[in-house]
Amino acid sequence: MSRARMAVAMMVAVLVGGVASGVAAQPALAACATDGHVYLTSPGPFAYRFETDPVDNFPTLIAVPFVPMQNVSLLLKVGGNGIKPGTTPTWNVYRPDNTFVKTIRANKAGSNCVANEREQELGQEFEGLFIFKASYDAGNSGRAVRGQNHFVVHFDPTIPPF
Repeated sequence: MSRARMAVAMMVAVLVGGVASGVAAQPALAACATDGHVYLTSPGPFAYRFETDPVDNFPTLIAVPFVPMQNVSLLLKVGGNGIKPGTTPTWNVYRPDNTFVKTIRANKAGSNCVANEREQELGQEFEGLFIFKASYDAGNSGRAVRGQNHFVVHFDPTIPPF
C-alpha cells in the first residue's frame, strides 16, 4: 500500500473512531422501561391503564362495603410506571353526574420513571359511585394523557363490612 493510501486509511480510521467515540460520549437520554401507565393496587382487583388505552374506555369497577360509622374510610393505593421523570400522576374524582369531588395523587416519578404507590384516604362522605379519571405524562412518547377513565369505586351499603 502506498504511503498516500496508508495515510488516507489511517485518517478514515481516526475519523470513524472519533465519530463513534463522539457519539458514545454523548449523554444518553433517560428511557423508561415501559410505556406510560397508571395503576390502582388496593383495594383489588388491580386496575391498570396504559397511555395507548382510549381516554373514554370502560373503567374497572371496584365494589367496596359502605360502612356508615365514624372514623371509617377507604385507603386507595395508586401509582404509575413509564411516567415522565419529575411529574406526578393525578386522579380527579367525579360523581356520576360529572360533579367534581377531589383530586388524589401518586408520588412524583423519579429518574427511573416510576411514580411509587401512594396511599390516599377517602373519607366516609363517599357513598355510591365515584369515577376516577387519570392524568399523567408518559416518559417515552411524551404523550400527555388527560382525564382517562381508570376505575369506578362503588361504595355499596349492601356489601357486608370486611
